[in-house]
Amino acid sequence: MKKTLLDASSAILLFKAGLLEELTNIYGVFVTRSVLQELTRGNQYGADTFLRYVSLHKIRVIEEGDIHSLSGISKAPIRSSLDQGELDTIMCFASGDYDFIITDDGKAARFCKEESLPFINALLFPRLLNFAGLMSRQASNDKMNNIICFGRYSKEVIELAWSCRKESLHFAIPDAEL
Repeated sequence: MKKTLLDASSAILLFKAGLLEELTNIYGVFVTRSVLQELTRGNQYGADTFLRYVSLHKIRVIEEGDIHSLSGISKAPIRSSLDQGELDTIMCFASGDYDFIITDDGKAARFCKEESLPFINALLFPRLLNFAGLMSRQASNDKMNNIICFGRYSKEVIELAWSCRKESLHFAIPDAEL
């Protein structure tokens, strides 16, 4: 089973689109403590669900002591522009045994691109399900449209998601499909 690190913005989008269950069924899903705090502070929409998924071990929490430095990442100056959850997520990826990151934070996505870190955004998850034969093309399109409504995507990001080919997402295709 592939392992992914999930940030708060993507978790919320996938929850709103009704895709959190699918995500946790096909991947080992990990969040940092700082991401979990973002997801559950106050009366955050979906907080109860995220806490339930953690209690059921469908989402596993990485404690701060298990996060190491970004020594393998070359562009350290951009780190200061990332929120704590995104920074911790990237640090975990750099120091851990994960296959890819799911982030919808623009700064984090740019950082991942610059550092050649494998990542997707929530908008691409329905495409992955379709590519893996786990969701019909029509259902995938419907879920993508839902996520577009919930998210704040640029025209370019939306166009890239619609035109994305299976080959470019090979790193995130569920193991059963390979």
